[in-house]
Amino acid sequence: MKTVKDYELNPEKSYQKHINKIMWITVIYMFVFQGVTGLAMWGLRSLHLGNGSLDGLPYFISCFLGGLVIYSSSTPLQWKSYFKTGKQKMNIESFAKFALFTLAIQFFTGFYTMILNYVMQLFGISILGQVKSASAGDKTFTLMIYAIVIAPLLEELVFRGYVFRNLEKYNLKLAAVVSAFLFGIYHMNVVQIPFAFLMGLLLAYIAYNYGFKWAVLFHMFNNGVIGELVQLLNNNWIQFSLVVLQIFACFYAIRYFVVNYDKIKAWLHANRIPKGYLKKAFLNLPCIFIIVVSLVLTYMTLN
Repeated sequence: MKTVKDYELNPEKSYQKHINKIMWITVIYMFVFQGVTGLAMWGLRSLHLGNGSLDGLPYFISCFLGGLVIYSSSTPLQWKSYFKTGKQKMNIESFAKFALFTLAIQFFTGFYTMILNYVMQLFGISILGQVKSASAGDKTFTLMIYAIVIAPLLEELVFRGYVFRNLEKYNLKLAAVVSAFLFGIYHMNVVQIPFAFLMGLLLAYIAYNYGFKWAVLFHMFNNGVIGELVQLLNNNWIQFSLVVLQIFACFYAIRYFVVNYDKIKAWLHANRIPKGYLKKAFLNLPCIFIIVVSLVLTYMTLN
């Protein structure tokens, strides 16, 4: 006999309960990650070890404890669901398509950065520090390991695992939007937030259709190849080639959405978010708290 689950009996009441829990757990995750990282960095500086090969150690510790928060907040069945495989098999063509989408996102968010910097300068505020932070490569081996391997694994566990998988039973589009929003705002960088949000949508698509493993691997590819390797091999030819690829990627992405417009429109219509669900997601106490804290921390790092 099939057991009727709570969310099937009263989905709206179940959703209200779960969205609050999800938001509070991400608040705890944020404070554990940021707090432990800050304390560990202070400890390394106190021991005069803060500028060497151990730079990535604070992030290793905070990632482990952040992952522990997610693990302890999940039932065995939920934990297993985070690592689900998708219905489609990844191939080179699909992986290359997602890489082109990523380059297109880079190109469009680059324009956003230019416009934002111009507007901010009118108020005497510079975002160049955050631009540098967003585009600078990591200089030590441990930081590169964190950026390329550990961070993608943890972030996929938190956002495409815990957040997305716990919301997809209510609505796929809702799960993608909320997980991408949290992924974006937790970067706490005005330059990275829109890029991370759009990447969050893409990674949610990959996680759902191809599985958790491929979301992690593509995230690693983005951080390691499109991010770290480009910065490591930084020269005029590399930058020129990157711009050419980005322009090509934009045309490819536009053509893709035009050709598949009817399919995309039909999917969006079929997965319409139930009335009031976004309001419950973004106007509850923990989410407002997340937004305020993230924006305050983001503002504090502006010049």
